[in-house]
Amino acid sequence: MTAPIPTREDILNRARDMVPVIHARTKQADELRRIPDETVDDFRKAGFYRILQPAKFGGFELPYGMQTELAMELGRGCASSAWDASITACHAWLGGMFAPKAQEEIWGDDQDSMISTSFRGAGYQALATDDGIILSGRWKYSSGIRHCDWIILAVDVPRDGENRPDSVLVLVPMSACRIEDTWYASGLTATGSNDIVVENHLAPNYRILNVMELRGQETPGNAINPHFNYRLPLHGVFSFNIIGSAIGAARLALDSVVDGLSGHVSVTSASVAEQPSVRLRISEARAATDAAHALVMKNLAEIWDLSGAGEVLTMEQKLRYRTDNAFAAKLCLQAVDIIYPLLGARGLNADDPANRAWRDVHAITNHIALTWDVQGILHSAHMLGFPSPDPRI
Repeated sequence: MTAPIPTREDILNRARDMVPVIHARTKQADELRRIPDETVDDFRKAGFYRILQPAKFGGFELPYGMQTELAMELGRGCASSAWDASITACHAWLGGMFAPKAQEEIWGDDQDSMISTSFRGAGYQALATDDGIILSGRWKYSSGIRHCDWIILAVDVPRDGENRPDSVLVLVPMSACRIEDTWYASGLTATGSNDIVVENHLAPNYRILNVMELRGQETPGNAINPHFNYRLPLHGVFSFNIIGSAIGAARLALDSVVDGLSGHVSVTSASVAEQPSVRLRISEARAATDAAHALVMKNLAEIWDLSGAGEVLTMEQKLRYRTDNAFAAKLCLQAVDIIYPLLGARGLNADDPANRAWRDVHAITNHIALTWDVQGILHSAHMLGFPSPDPRI
C-alpha cells in the first residue's frame, strides 16, 4: 500500500523532531566537512529530499517554498544540515523542469536518486555538437555532492557570431564526474561543497535546458509535470532555497545566547541579564529575526496565491523577491552580530552553538543571491524605470 503524501505540517513536525538529533551531530559534521551519513538517511526517511520532487516519480510535489520553511526549522539545530536539506530538495524541483527523458533517467529506476548543482564554472570548455555538448573542466561549490547521483552544471556555450553565449543547464551523471575535496570553510563547514571535474563528457541534447526557458513560462518538464512549481522562474525565486537556513541559524544563535545568560552573573556578582544594554541587544536580534521570517513568508504566500491561480510572476515581483530575500539575510546578519558580544569568552570556542551559527549566517549571506550590495539595487532600479540587468530573470 502506498504511503500517504505528507502535508506541510507533517514535514515541519518531522523537522522539529529532528532538530536535537542534528544539533548533537554538529561537531561530527564539522569534522567530516559534510553532513554525516546518518543525517542523510534520516532526511531521506523523513521525506525531506522529496518535498519538491515530481509526483510522477514518487515525490510529494508540495508548493515551492516548503524547502524554505524546512530549512528555517532545521537551522535551529544545524545550519549546514538545513542547507543540505533545502538545496537538495530544490534540485529535485529543478530536475522536474528537464525533458521527460532526462527525468526518466534520474528517477525511473530509483526514486531516491538525488541531484546536486554547480553554477560556478572555474575553467571549462563547452563544445556544441549536433548530438549535444561536450564538456571538460571544473566547477566549484557543489553542496552535498557526495550523496548525489547526478549534477546540474551551469554552462555558457559560445554562439557563432554572437557576443553573448547561450546559458544552459547540463545534467550529468556522477559516474562521469570526479569529486575533488576542496571544501575547507569557516562557515557552512559541513555542507561538503566541493569541486567537480568533468573530462570529455558528451551530454545529449535532452539533458540540456536553456536558462531562457526558465523565466516563468512553460518548461520541457511541464509535459509530464503540470504543477505550477515547474513553471516558476529560476532566477526570480532561487534565493528562497538558501534564506531559510540563515533564519534558522539566527534563531539558533539567539536561543543559545538567551539560554547562556539565564542565571549568569558577572565577576561583580551582578546579573548580566538585568543590564538594559543586554536586553536591548536581545530584543533587537529577536525583532530582526522575526522581521526576516515575516518578509519571506509574505512573499511565499503571494507566490502560492498567484501561481496556484495560474498567473505568471511579473518582473516587479521577481526583482522584489530577490531584493527582499537579500534584505532578510541582512536582518539575520544584524541579529547575530548584535548579540555576538554577549557571548563573552565562550564565543571564542568554535564548538559553541552561537559561534557556529554566527559563522554560518556570515557564510550564507556571502552567497551572491543574498548579497545586499548586489541584490539590494534590483527592485529599486525597476521602481525607477530601469530595465532588468539580466535577461535570464
